[in-house]
Amino acid sequence: VTHPELLEKDEYAARSAAWFYASRGCLLHSGDIERVTLLINGGRNGLDKRRALFNLAKSVLV
Repeated sequence: VTHPELLEKDEYAARSAAWFYASRGCLLHSGDIERVTLLINGGRNGLDKRRALFNLAKSVLV
């Protein structure tokens, strides 16, 4: 990466996160928090907190 400081800007941070999410095949498992956590983290790090935040977001957005 030639200019990593660009990732400090919201636009580039969001694009980077979206690219990473898509490149790991997470879109194929949308809604399966445990599977997506495994794809991103390689383990279950923070799974309980992630599940709680997902459920909160889902209750507000859906």
